[in-house]
Amino acid sequence: MEALVPGTEIDADGLQLPGASAGTRMRIDQRIGDLPHGDAYRGWMDGAPVLVTYLDPALAAQADVRGWLLRAIQRASTVEHRSLLPQYGALAHERRCLLVQGNPGGQSARQLLIDRAAKGRTVDGETAQTIVGHVCNALAALHAVMVHGYVNADAVWISTSGRVSLAEPAIGSLLTRTRRFERMRSAGRLGNVAPEQLLAGGQLTVGTDVFGAASLLVELLTGRALREAGMPLEEVGIFGPPDLMMCLERATAPDLGARPPDVLTFKAELAEALAGGGPIDIGAPR
Repeated sequence: MEALVPGTEIDADGLQLPGASAGTRMRIDQRIGDLPHGDAYRGWMDGAPVLVTYLDPALAAQADVRGWLLRAIQRASTVEHRSLLPQYGALAHERRCLLVQGNPGGQSARQLLIDRAAKGRTVDGETAQTIVGHVCNALAALHAVMVHGYVNADAVWISTSGRVSLAEPAIGSLLTRTRRFERMRSAGRLGNVAPEQLLAGGQLTVGTDVFGAASLLVELLTGRALREAGMPLEEVGIFGPPDLMMCLERATAPDLGARPPDVLTFKAELAEALAGGGPIDIGAPR
């Protein structure tokens, strides 16, 4: 896919950045990674840092996709929550479509996992629970208007001060239509994908995000993604405690009706499962 060149400046008048002056331009700063639906960049707009997703042109060329994205971004932009990145809108640039949201600084949870893996470590239980707890709070607010559907390590950001933010709220329904979907899923980048997302015309529900939050916790703890719903947790390297095993098995069940009814219920069940404060038994997968 064609890349955006660092230093590129783009007319950003159509974006909804609070306090932005007329004639504002957005400057592309640095490419930071690939996503199923495009490439991610850091940028600047009127002195404020932003995250920019250059949407895969194969998706952007589809009028129904562009229209759906714009409507979804507009819905998400009406929700204000400290753990949900503000959505500034979408821009057309030389037949490209750019999605723009706030940039909290720091790094994605994906980069955190990469950095820990380089040291032979994963994310400790307390930190993982804290990250997922903030994600659940953001999801609970977002669920007033929409389901997220893309809750994974690429869509979670941790600032230098430790603040957790959820990004990319408009993408979930499009995942299976992206050209990189199968490759990234095979590579373990899409452990959040619930069975209902794979069905033709599948409808996302609150339970889809329960699955995503639970699978995010699994990946933070083990550095490994769930390959499919209902797989034994021992196959990703979680062996206890039993209460945690039961909590995660319920939240990642293939059957929507078997999962907790909402993300805050899952968050409460997770807190109860870990209330004893004992160690989480992580080891080599069986």
